[in-house]
Amino acid sequence: MDVRGTLPGIFVTALRGETFPLFRNEGNRFFSSDDFKPRIRFQSMRMSGLGAGIYDFDNDGYKDLFTANSQVNQVPDPESEQEYMQANAVFRNLHNGGFKDVSSEAGPDMKVRAVHRGPGSAI
Repeated sequence: MDVRGTLPGIFVTALRGETFPLFRNEGNRFFSSDDFKPRIRFQSMRMSGLGAGIYDFDNDGYKDLFTANSQVNQVPDPESEQEYMQANAVFRNLHNGGFKDVSSEAGPDMKVRAVHRGPGSAI
């Protein structure tokens, strides 16, 4: 996503061990994968995201990122440390092309572990 908000980008979630890719809109129908510079790659590797949203949570004119997280299967993988129920995540736009996981600062509801299947849903 363009940090100035002029060209909409694409942000999607992935399963644990993968990363949440961010695709910057280069214009002319071209997108580039850009999850290293925004630092989303390392912050999202332990999450399983099942929904995403792009919002300006702090009303500063820059879009922030939201992910609804939960493991896919309730049956645990014996080689995985991941829990079925997970807390959601908020990544604040740092205005320099980067994002920071601010979930722990986003209020008590962001600490609730549940089976989140998309923004606005939990089982």
